Amino acid sequence: MINLMEVKTPYAISKLFSEATVNQCTKNNLILRLGSLIGPYMRENTLVKLMQQKTPKRYGLSKESCFNYVAYNQVYEFITYAVNNELRGIYNIVNSQNVSFQEVISFFNISAITGEFLYFAGNICNEKVNTALPMFRKSSLEVLQENIDNLMQGDIVNEIHASNTHIE
Repeated sequence: MINLMEVKTPYAISKLFSEATVNQCTKNNLILRLGSLIGPYMRENTLVKLMQQKTPKRYGLSKESCFNYVAYNQVYEFITYAVNNELRGIYNIVNSQNVSFQEVISFFNISAITGEFLYFAGNICNEKVNTALPMFRKSSLEVLQENIDNLMQGDIVNEIHASNTHIE
């Protein structure tokens, strides 16, 4: 259950309003709340910039910022499971543990100058999705470790950058 007193941003309010609208219009629905997606279709973000980094760079995020990474293949597996088992309701498609920006920087073994902006993915309960599929018991760092080869293979990072800079 979401404490409405903790909902502070217009984005969060719009998401909750959208969910309420879907729930009001149909009871036969499946709403997925996704973490930060990683994989070949991900948008250019701080993680992509870290993977592209050749020399130390400055980032606006504080080292305490934290993310919850979810791989596209995890989302695919959940959707397949949900369709086959006729699941309904709201599911937080996130892994069991967030990862800090400092841990991501250390994982890539790079130098980075961090800023003061604190991004916090939140302490998101994933008990419901864990009951359906235990693959979500992993930490975000484990998911990053499992997917880094796929992200780096075939120069996907540069493809992400190119596709985001050549939008028509």
